Amino acid sequence: MIAVHLDAVSVTYIAKPVFTGLSWEIHDDRCVGLVGPNGAGKSTLLRLIAGQLTSDTGFTKRKAGMTVGYLPQEPNFTPGHTVWDEARAASDKLTAINAALDRCERSMGDPAVYGDERALAKAVDEQARLLRQFEEAGGP
Repeated sequence: MIAVHLDAVSVTYIAKPVFTGLSWEIHDDRCVGLVGPNGAGKSTLLRLIAGQLTSDTGFTKRKAGMTVGYLPQEPNFTPGHTVWDEARAASDKLTAINAALDRCERSMGDPAVYGDERALAKAVDEQARLLRQFEEAGGP
């Protein structure tokens, strides 16, 4: 199945064409590497595939439900964030699940929860459910 389809895509940067009329398909059962000299357009192509950039001409199509993360060569980290915080921010779903896990784990430290066998069992079950979701969504 086609994961990414580019059709007659052109991108220009400061009045200089980066690539013109590029057509390419990436199948979901393939591993692809981009190799080329500095300035050849590798990062531009990745940003286009990730949806962070629009082409001047043509179109880019990604498989429904597919997410693409892009970490730039020169990262612009949020002050106080860890590498994990930045990587996690690439996926809204992982971020939402991780926030729910944080809330769940904090609730386990509440005397009203850890002092009540039923409430604690419910919190542990919720944590297990969220951990499964986290792994299924591609979390580490």
